[in-house]
Amino acid sequence: MASFVHLEYSMQHPGVTRAGRAVDTIKGSGIVALAHSLGQAVRKSYGAWLESRRQAAEDDKLWKLALTDARVMAELSRAMSSDAASDLRKYY
Repeated sequence: MASFVHLEYSMQHPGVTRAGRAVDTIKGSGIVALAHSLGQAVRKSYGAWLESRRQAAEDDKLWKLALTDARVMAELSRAMSSDAASDLRKYY
């Protein structure tokens, strides 16, 4: 009678073993710390980008309101002219 069950095969998958060794190597080389610091920098710049987009949307909304309401336009004009005057004073 022929035997078709082969029990001499390894119980661990070779790919899993290689991946485990790769993770151990990466942990020891400091790449994890570098990736962590890069991740923090990316999150910080993404947060700044989101904030600038939010501010731009608010500015756009205010400008659309100013186009329909003369009082808001006058207030914006007054604020911009005082900012411009203070900017000029810095140079002279």
